[in-house]
Amino acid sequence: MSRTNLRKTKTRTRAAEHHAGLDAKDANMGPDGTALPESDRLEGFPHPRETRALYGHEAAERAIAQAFLQGAMHHAWLITGPEGIGKATLAYRIARFVLAGSDERADDAEEVSATKGTSEANDARAPGGAGANPSHNEVEASPARGATRAASLAISPDSATARQVMALSHPSLMVIRRPYDATRKRFAAAIPVDEVRRLRGFLGLTAGGGGWRVVIVDRADEMNINAANALLKSLEEPPERCLFLLVSARPGRLLPTIRSRCRLLALAPLDDGVLARAAHTAAEAAGVTLPEGEDWQHALALADGSVRRLLALCQNDGMACYRDLLALVASLPALDRALVLRLADRAEGPAGEPHFELFFSLLGSLIARLVRQAIRGSGAIGEEAELAARLIGPPGGGPADGLARWAELWEIIQREKATAEAYNLDRRTLVLETCLRLEAVAAGTSSA
Repeated sequence: MSRTNLRKTKTRTRAAEHHAGLDAKDANMGPDGTALPESDRLEGFPHPRETRALYGHEAAERAIAQAFLQGAMHHAWLITGPEGIGKATLAYRIARFVLAGSDERADDAEEVSATKGTSEANDARAPGGAGANPSHNEVEASPARGATRAASLAISPDSATARQVMALSHPSLMVIRRPYDATRKRFAAAIPVDEVRRLRGFLGLTAGGGGWRVVIVDRADEMNINAANALLKSLEEPPERCLFLLVSARPGRLLPTIRSRCRLLALAPLDDGVLARAAHTAAEAAGVTLPEGEDWQHALALADGSVRRLLALCQNDGMACYRDLLALVASLPALDRALVLRLADRAEGPAGEPHFELFFSLLGSLIARLVRQAIRGSGAIGEEAELAARLIGPPGGGPADGLARWAELWEIIQREKATAEAYNLDRRTLVLETCLRLEAVAAGTSSA
């Protein structure tokens, strides 16, 4: 780098540091100066933008880093995969790397080495992780400095860019997500068009120093139709050096025209070894103690490769909720009414939202495993295999109409939960109605 460019970079960095110092206190703050809730944060744990380490997605990271360094960066990426596997963590990691000055990327090789060492140490300490084999999802970091840097999106955590992104105060970063209504004390049901319209002013500005601008949409499938159409216009005619990162667990809900303008980056669920290390790192940062023994092994199995889901299971009596659900299904075809009321009562009121989410997340996965067990003879956890045989039929030998009823039930539950969230319907009532649908399907009647 020439001395002139180096001086410009340092000047830009000092200005960025000043900007971060002025604006960090205002980012994501309410009128009274307190931090607002964030729709994409798991309560009690670090937000994805605050997470330094990325687990299990080294191949995706390498693809992005190489595309950027080779000057072949596509203007829009659709990052997909199940909830809670690191999509948003990767998006913010990409944003930091793209927005950073070249001098801020100088220490990325050291951070890769430090992260790798930490991961290996955590493997020995994480519950259920001792002696685990390296994940097939992991790619060994090259010992060559140049190769490691090309494969990493890490930047110095002490850099101005890293601090600004963490504070959501970087002038060249815009994050679009469901807003929080401080008056009504709840999140919007969808990303409204006004959130996307903020892009007009943002894209009309020139990035400092001729750099990049980055737009993160998390989650893109939560846009309403007007917001989606507004975003599509920006994707169709993107400004130069502007990067769109769309995060979605349900890309099928996006407009086909939006999907067609993005390069797909599909992330896979984490295997148990990587999952344990990622959960340990997040729990350690949050000061949370993870369960051990049988509860830990069951939680790993129930998490389906999702860090978010595993952490949620380890909080809010998640394993107790699973055991209650298992007991509820075991009581079929005649429901345990007292247990139904207990589950419904937990979902009531503002404090019941985590229990409501856990109930439907665990129930949906449980029904899916029962159906897979009845079809393929695999996928069940513990006593679920016996329940699948009794309620649906033996593997490959159950009646087709029984399988169809349970598959239909899964679809109805997902649809009605989405409707309840969109229209802010009573959560307790939905839990009760869902339990009654379970009873109807188990009794061999229509779930409609």
